[in-house]
Amino acid sequence: MTNTVQNFPSGRPGVQRILEPILLLFLTEKPSYGYELLERIRNVIPGWEEPDVGALYRFLRRLEKEQLLISNWSVEKIGPARRVYHITECGKKYLQLWMERLEKNRQLIDSILDHYKKIDISKTPKN
Repeated sequence: MTNTVQNFPSGRPGVQRILEPILLLFLTEKPSYGYELLERIRNVIPGWEEPDVGALYRFLRRLEKEQLLISNWSVEKIGPARRVYHITECGKKYLQLWMERLEKNRQLIDSILDHYKKIDISKTPKN
């Protein structure tokens, strides 16, 4: 097992970093290949600034290097061979850490938004 789970990043996720849990989540549902994952991002998270195809494949290779994913070539009777990605047990544990982090961040954001909604901005002091 890799040190990736032990080295889970602290702090808030950046835009590119959020691609990790998205891909791991999709691959938990079913093994997939790059273009299919990109299409799922478009359909499930509309309006999100999606990565370009090259960046997506580099990201998938990095996750594979970190042992969060494994891949193999699928040769179907029709069309070109495709590299199909599968999540590993380590990847599932890493995804669980991500979901815990996202839940904490969601609670923080909800608290901030709730507080903001209680404030009448028109009555706040002007500088």
